[in-house]
Amino acid sequence: MNWYTYANNNPIRFTDSTGLDPALDEYVNTNYSGQVTITLVVQQPISGSRQAIDSNFEGEVGHTFVRIDYGYGDVYYYGLYPNDPMTPEQILKNEENVTREIRDDSNHDWNIAEVFVIDRKDADKALSFIQNYNKDYNMVKNNCTTFGVDALKKA
Repeated sequence: MNWYTYANNNPIRFTDSTGLDPALDEYVNTNYSGQVTITLVVQQPISGSRQAIDSNFEGEVGHTFVRIDYGYGDVYYYGLYPNDPMTPEQILKNEENVTREIRDDSNHDWNIAEVFVIDRKDADKALSFIQNYNKDYNMVKNNCTTFGVDALKKA
């Protein structure tokens, strides 16, 4: 299994800049045909780095979202966001909770993903968790990555 085919096997130099590269959908459809899957999808602003944001607050911010595929054409993409853009001051405070929203991330940029096979019941649990999510956004304690990992845990 090669996770970097979307980037010509060079994720440091190439990324899916449009977020529309069908490689993930093609990969899942080819390798998990008819199976129910949940995928943790990540946009690394600096490929190969765990850095989530530029220290000067310039450029892209990292993001994590989930993809749930029921194996027969029903595919859902969800990500957690602050309801309003956060200021650098709010980000630096690290403790401030802000209102959140769940968005359709089907067109979001990404450059790394991990697919997990689950059953329909577990996909329903993850989808219900996402649709009933009620925690505020917090840059440190409850961000998009926390949301994605928690949805994965539900599955």
